[in-house]
Amino acid sequence: MNDIIPAILAKTEAEFRERLAIAEKLAPIIQLDVMDGHFVPNATWFDPMVIANLPSKAAFELHLMVSDPTSYIGSIQDAENIARIIWHIEVPIAHDVLINWCKKLKVEAGIAISPETPVSRIAPFADQVKEILVMGVKPGFSGQPLSEDTIQKTIDIHQRWPDVTIGFDGGVGAHTIERLKNAGVTRFCVASSIFNAEDPKTAFTELQNA
Repeated sequence: MNDIIPAILAKTEAEFRERLAIAEKLAPIIQLDVMDGHFVPNATWFDPMVIANLPSKAAFELHLMVSDPTSYIGSIQDAENIARIIWHIEVPIAHDVLINWCKKLKVEAGIAISPETPVSRIAPFADQVKEILVMGVKPGFSGQPLSEDTIQKTIDIHQRWPDVTIGFDGGVGAHTIERLKNAGVTRFCVASSIFNAEDPKTAFTELQNA
């Protein structure tokens, strides 16, 4: 099954709630980009108490672009609306420990890989996670053009681990989504193509059709 996942990158709670009001009408699961200003040169709003107590029917996946994903997972572990937690292979942590923690919390674990990182880095953990999230751009900012090399990387990952769900984040739009699908992607994380559109609902439908 192919899923379009609206991705919210918000600098303030007000911006988050504004985008959530749009996204929750479009899809059952929404990605929240969490950045700490250290792992990437950008910082975003994140309040675990607000997230945990949202009245929204939508579920969330957290994309943790942070240097210490353990503390973020700990802060959200009691939230019932978190379906998936994704962090980066580039962070020097015990990834297997976090994967097992997610299993105990009954949320899906995913590992993201940045454009410059070789596929070999995720090999020890690929069979343990529910999703591999391929970054089509350098993590940190929305609206960047797709790095073409990441399509071949996606193909390589899909061929090596055909049973693992592949997500793709960055540069996803109506002009790239078919190529990404053919490369093995089934979850498409979209930010600017939805939220910068004059009509987000129409933009979302066009992505689904594509």
